[in-house]
Amino acid sequence: MPNTGRSWLNLGVLFLPRNIWLSSPALHFIVYLTIIRYSSTEESTLGTLLLNGNFACYTLEDPYQSKKIHGVTRIPGGIYTVGLQQSGALHDAYKIKFPSLHKGMLNIQDVPGFQGVMLHIGNSAVNTSGCILVGDEANNNTLREGYLRNSSNAYERTYPLVAEAIEACERVQLLIGIPEELIKFHAFTEIRRV
Repeated sequence: MPNTGRSWLNLGVLFLPRNIWLSSPALHFIVYLTIIRYSSTEESTLGTLLLNGNFACYTLEDPYQSKKIHGVTRIPGGIYTVGLQQSGALHDAYKIKFPSLHKGMLNIQDVPGFQGVMLHIGNSAVNTSGCILVGDEANNNTLREGYLRNSSNAYERTYPLVAEAIEACERVQLLIGIPEELIKFHAFTEIRRV
């Protein structure tokens, strides 16, 4: 965290001066999701999901591929907007599975070369198809195939927080990458007071 004698607000890997946060209405309505990818193998990528800087759950994605292979390649590291998608087979299935909770699929928007990237439940790379899975427990994917447990529990806990923010017209941003990428993205997104 920068040491300038000012008070700072921790937003995942982004640190904003508290006086900017409190004085700028545009910044009041940003919810940050951060996925830190910490282990990648030929079969899967494991990460941690932070919601406004606080640990929420583990994630599982497809592996990195130097050339995109449809349905088995993780999305590139970057900063993306998250919205609600209220159509499609997964949306219809979740309306039945989570009737009191579901308002639309958490859709990661404007990912170059990808469409229909969602944050949803599942246990292994077989369930991803390019999407991001959430769970409360993750194994060591360097010893055996990456696997999440208690995926529905993690989803039921984190989904309402994100969906309600989107419905309240708040901007929800996903910052995703390996630690080195996150540092680079932080440098490009640092907000400076003029």
